[in-house]
Amino acid sequence: MPQLRVLLGYQQGQVFSLANGTLLIGRDPNTNVMLHPDSSGSRRHAEIFHKEGMWRLRDLGSVNGTKLNGERVAEAPLGDKDEVVIGDNVFVFEDEDGVVSAIAEAASRALPAESRGVMHRPAVRELVEKLCERMAAFERECVGDCAESDGIVGDVLAVLISRGHVVLNGSGRAGDGAFVSALAGMFDLKCEHVRFTGAVTERDLFAVENAGRCVQGPIFTQVFFAEEFNRATDGTQSALSAAMEEYSVVAEGMSVALEPLFFVMATQGGIGEEGIRALSPERLDRFMFNVATRAVGVSPRAAAKKILNVREIMDLQKTAGDLPMSDHLVQYAIRIVRATRPADASAPDFIRKYVTSGAGPRGAHGLVLGAKARALIAGRSLVTAEDIRGAARCALSHRVFGNAAALREGANGEAIVRRLVAGIGEP
Repeated sequence: MPQLRVLLGYQQGQVFSLANGTLLIGRDPNTNVMLHPDSSGSRRHAEIFHKEGMWRLRDLGSVNGTKLNGERVAEAPLGDKDEVVIGDNVFVFEDEDGVVSAIAEAASRALPAESRGVMHRPAVRELVEKLCERMAAFERECVGDCAESDGIVGDVLAVLISRGHVVLNGSGRAGDGAFVSALAGMFDLKCEHVRFTGAVTERDLFAVENAGRCVQGPIFTQVFFAEEFNRATDGTQSALSAAMEEYSVVAEGMSVALEPLFFVMATQGGIGEEGIRALSPERLDRFMFNVATRAVGVSPRAAAKKILNVREIMDLQKTAGDLPMSDHLVQYAIRIVRATRPADASAPDFIRKYVTSGAGPRGAHGLVLGAKARALIAGRSLVTAEDIRGAARCALSHRVFGNAAALREGANGEAIVRRLVAGIGEP
């Protein structure tokens, strides 16, 4: 059951359950979470409540405001480990199953009444129709030269218009570089390439001069190809991961915004060499999709065809999250994500046998947004169960970790997810 823990301030260390569906916070003695009488908080300052399958925080017209993860909010969704600040009081929201909240947030994101007919807007419909035509032309060009590319570009595009990032898996170094360059060309995006080693530092990415002025290093681009990202030091990995999350960098005490369309495509390399390890689960979790490139590139004549430009991509980014999703598909997505976790009661026997840990809230969020993006790319105004199944392959495979038995039997994350999805019926 979700709960609110007091990290700092009056009643520090206390935990308040949300079993009753709501918590009222303020100086009034009748509130559920009482602030100190001398606190700067209002008598009825804020409340946490449950609505449409998700937990939300609402400021109740307080004098000094309510902050969620450092930003002042009037009302906002709550996720596991979110921090709430009211005056000199600090709370953390703890959700035992953040998956449900993440899926509900992604499913209902940007869906006021005026948004539900988003695909009927002429400008949006025209853009989606152009996208479908261009994708079809690209796939026709690929046939013969690199037929296996069919589907890969769609997976990458789904991440791009969901404003996420992607890790490429399966091809050789030369093939990866050609693939990324061709994709950047097809989307008319600026591209920078850094091959990571232990010697590549945060300063190499940000290009900070000694005088403290931050000039534009390779990270200030639209497509950033992080080749063999796992070879970087932990500090450098942390710096890039933070940039992926915040769309800004902090250098010499200055916060500098990145491109609004900042898209990271990363690979791993050298796993098994002395001192070289795969990216940690926490690092992998920052990538929305894991896409198997299967050692294929993109033919030169296909790469010459522009699928989208920057403005069109950003327009689609605003549209993708607006697609409606039915309640039964929300429940379907929840069932799939929960079933990846061996400790969950819904997990099938083979998950308990082969998996050490499964997907969490980020995976759930990526699954739903990826499904919406797949529907949009296909020119549909509604998400289908097939969109959920297709997105699961890329959104969950790098978040499901097999044990020694899985390794012995060749059951990697993608194989496990495919088997899992095939066995879960649509509600």
